[in-house]
Amino acid sequence: HAERELEKSETRYRELFERINSGVAVYEARQGGGDFVILDLNEAGRRIARLPETPAGRSICDVFPGVRDFGLFSVFQQVWKTGRPVSHPAGIYQDSRISLWVRNDVYKLPSGEMVAIFEDVTEQKQAEEALLAGRKQLSEALEMAHLAHWEYDVVNDRFTFNEQFYRLFRTSLAEMGSYTMTAAEYARRFVHPL
Repeated sequence: HAERELEKSETRYRELFERINSGVAVYEARQGGGDFVILDLNEAGRRIARLPETPAGRSICDVFPGVRDFGLFSVFQQVWKTGRPVSHPAGIYQDSRISLWVRNDVYKLPSGEMVAIFEDVTEQKQAEEALLAGRKQLSEALEMAHLAHWEYDVVNDRFTFNEQFYRLFRTSLAEMGSYTMTAAEYARRFVHPL
């Protein structure tokens, strides 16, 4: 009975491990945390890392040579020593094989094995950069045309203005203190009482 339960548990683990959309890698610490060897890497992880098969038994530094420059290797060492999980923020990982924006969560299992759960956030970062570039172009075009711009965020009750908007009201960012304000603050400062 215990053997069958163990087998069911292993099957459940393997199904979760292989079907999750995030990359999941399991490592074994070697040399007192001086190196980490890949024990397992799920399908999503192989896809994200563009690896045809699991590089089991290989050092993280061999498979991902940019891991030290990326700052993730020191996170592994920190988590291995302290046992406390760490979220490594999204950044650009690159080596001679791949270049992508990736975010990692690293933790240590009670067995001493290390786990990294990671996501490729390249498309999200590219969309954010395109949005920022578009906003910058719009802002520059509005400034060149001397047009005021404002928008209202209903959910957060926030107006956002540009410098030209303030100029129309004969004020400035320095006087107002911010490009944003609530609707009540806007009414108090800019709407003439009846």
